Amino acid sequence: MSPITAYLLTSEAEVLAAAAAGDVTVTRMPGMDFKCPIQP
Repeated sequence: MSPITAYLLTSEAEVLAAAAAGDVTVTRMPGMDFKCPIQP
């Protein structure tokens, strides 16, 4: 596997495209989830 040249990702679409291309791996960390209470 050859190294990938670094490039800037500036949107969700670019991150998802990079993940689909195998350039990055996106991993959810449940402890880092943002939880916002619903206010009445």
